[in-house]
Amino acid sequence: MTSPFLARWGVSLVAFGVLLCITVLYFSAHPLYLALSAISDGAVRHFPFGDLAAILQAGKCWGQGVNVYAPNSCMGGGEFNYSPLMLHVFWLLHLQPSWSFLCGLALGGVYCVALGWLPPAGSWRELALRLASAISPASYFAIEQANIDVFLFVMLTGAVWLLSRSLAWRMGGYGLILTGFLLKFYPVAMLPLAMREKRSHFSAGAAVSLCVGTLFLAYFYHGIVAAIATLPISDPFINTFGAINLSSGLLTLYAGSGHATPQWLAYNIPWFNVPHAIWVPQPDIRLCQDACIVAWAMLTWRRGQIPLAELNSGEPLFLEASALLISVCFLLASNLSYRAIYLSLAVPGLWRLRKTYRPAYGLLAILVFELWEAPIRDFFQALDHVLHAGPGPALLFWLAREVLWWWLAAGLLRIVLAFAILHLGRLLAGKIDAIKLEA
Repeated sequence: MTSPFLARWGVSLVAFGVLLCITVLYFSAHPLYLALSAISDGAVRHFPFGDLAAILQAGKCWGQGVNVYAPNSCMGGGEFNYSPLMLHVFWLLHLQPSWSFLCGLALGGVYCVALGWLPPAGSWRELALRLASAISPASYFAIEQANIDVFLFVMLTGAVWLLSRSLAWRMGGYGLILTGFLLKFYPVAMLPLAMREKRSHFSAGAAVSLCVGTLFLAYFYHGIVAAIATLPISDPFINTFGAINLSSGLLTLYAGSGHATPQWLAYNIPWFNVPHAIWVPQPDIRLCQDACIVAWAMLTWRRGQIPLAELNSGEPLFLEASALLISVCFLLASNLSYRAIYLSLAVPGLWRLRKTYRPAYGLLAILVFELWEAPIRDFFQALDHVLHAGPGPALLFWLAREVLWWWLAAGLLRIVLAFAILHLGRLLAGKIDAIKLEA
């Protein structure tokens, strides 16, 4: 690209323009805004930033002595399923639910800025691909709800940016990752990035992380257990992703056709007050399917070595961070689609690898497809309704979506494995840190 400014900030500028246009639509063309709000999951939302308003309300209710980890009238019958530390932060900052609109707009603006922290694009095609991931329906869903994952995306993107700097800045980056863990647990998946450090720094960081984690668990134990107990398992047929989706969906279809499902295999949960609507595999079955995808990645990772040396400064970190976050979330949880925004961090590295690592093309294509699957899913569901075909085309699309998610997760796990073997070997050998190796 001829313009260094556009190479770095082009996606941010377009994303900010989209945010501005949607804000204008909300005030001047509300019916069109309502149509846009339903793209991700079909639910029309009259007001934006609903997730942010809900967690701010939870902080207010908690400050009034309400047990927010159980359904309560203060939260309109809802419950809180995030870290108890978040409640303390909101209460100490005196954040009010009435501030959700301004805070949501600010969060959207900071998200746009964070997109510029990625390595500069090398071509217009790469810029277009990054733009497709940054303003996808999944990204729009995250911003429109002002979900806390957007805040964590900004925090963790900033952390990765810091990890390519000097030691003092890198320590700040690890501090941000640790803070993300304290706020919503899953950012702990990024701590293996510390394997890039030399052995003394890695050991010190591991000790600090262990101490902080132990103190956090000891002080907030009951709140952490309550939060984990309330983590939802979502309908596998809506805008969700996770290894559990495929097995849960197939079990639900099997039970819905009138067959008896053995209790050792699965259990059923209510969904929107409809009893026995969703069937979920038992924990040991889930563990087996997770083991299968990890084994698949391990058995196939040598099939075409990943040329990590071809990545430019910053690209390895963003690729590894994305692979770690998405892989862990895919294996361990049922995630709403807004968490897929971390896929955009992998785009620079995969684009750089595409010429010498052939699977990178497929991973990029699947990545963009999964970020944009919502309107395609809506189309097939509407087609089912018009043709009175039952779940025919929509079901086939769902199966394709889930198979592609498994393929993408296996590809990201292979990347995690390649980085782990590289850094673990260097770490055990006591060589200098990876920052110097990349210089």
